[in-house]
Amino acid sequence: MQYRKVTNNSYWSGEYSTYNQWVESTRPVAGEHLISYYQYKYAMAIGFNRNPTVYKKGSAIFLHCKSYDHWSNAGCVSVEESVMKRLLVMSRNGVYMIIVRNQGEIGNY
Repeated sequence: MQYRKVTNNSYWSGEYSTYNQWVESTRPVAGEHLISYYQYKYAMAIGFNRNPTVYKKGSAIFLHCKSYDHWSNAGCVSVEESVMKRLLVMSRNGVYMIIVRNQGEIGNY
């Protein structure tokens, strides 16, 4: 599966012209400085608010590693690092992620 390695210049943009996109920049970009978050050590963008992207509708929604000391986040889905690594190995281009309230809803897809 195609991937990118986070660098010191990696941001998930909250700016109008690049909203909800990965941006490499030597200047600070409004949004999330990806390297500043342990949770993004391994992560996948879920694809929320894409095609078309609507400014201020929501940005930076990921499946990522949980924090060291808590599960809470701001709209993302977090899993243990070991689970995240397994999911990355199992994933390939064209894979879809669905979010359901319970296992019974999977049959709707």
